[in-house]
Amino acid sequence: MLSEFGLVGTIAFVLLLVDFWKRNAELRSAGLVIAWWSATQHRFDLHMLSLALEAAMVGFLVSGIFYNQLYSHWFYSILTLNALLHLNAKRLVSHPRPLQSR
Repeated sequence: MLSEFGLVGTIAFVLLLVDFWKRNAELRSAGLVIAWWSATQHRFDLHMLSLALEAAMVGFLVSGIFYNQLYSHWFYSILTLNALLHLNAKRLVSHPRPLQSR
């Protein structure tokens, strides 16, 4: 990692991981889970969604020990999904309403 990105890039990578786990842990808080549960009309469990994203990140990082995955898109895709899920859950707490189904 240091040889590819240098010290600044490695620090940025670690900060992205710290941000991921902070947001992911907040997704499992009671307030967000209840707001999500009522907004999705009991169809989706936010706690399980956050655990699935965490398992995906752990799987990506563990497989990175064996294979070169620095330039794979999965790391950034998991980060983006986690950030979007966190953003939508926070919006539901501030503006509670059921999600519209099509």
